[in-house]
This record gives sequence, structure tokens and C-alpha cells, in this order.
Amino acid sequence: MRPMSIVAIRELDPPDQRGEAFAHAVARAKADFLEMPGLMLTVPQAARLWGYEAGYCEAIFAALEQQGFIVRARRASFARVHAR
Repeated sequence: MRPMSIVAIRELDPPDQRGEAFAHAVARAKADFLEMPGLMLTVPQAARLWGYEAGYCEAIFAALEQQGFIVRARRASFARVHAR
């Protein structure tokens, strides 16, 4: 899978959760959490940051949560799980 620019990702049509575009959106979200230690996002904040619909951001968070990469934290926000 070739990396895509943020502009290219934002220009994609909203894909289904099994598609390549969704995988790129999840990778982009993961990169944001890695780049910004301590980042905590709510669904509305993620929608503004990434330019996706709230439901799509919920699916991204669900995928990252399923991978054990993020956890639901206080005030309905999501935060990265830090390795020990």
C-alpha cells in the first residue's frame, strides 16, 4: 500500500469500512496520535481535524480501539494507549 498525502485522503469519497481508503484514514488517525503525544480527541473534534463525518470518525476510533491502539478516556474522548 502506497502512502497518500493528507490532501489526497481528504479528497476521497467516503468509503466503506473495509476499503483501502478507510485503511488510509485509520493510518492517518494513528499517525496523528503518534505525532502528538497526549492527544485526546472527541468525535466532534476528530471530525473537524480530519474533515470526515462524525459517524466515519466513530468507525475510525472503533478500528483503532479494536487494535488496542487507543482507549476511550474521560469525557467521551479517545487517547493513545502507551506501551510500558
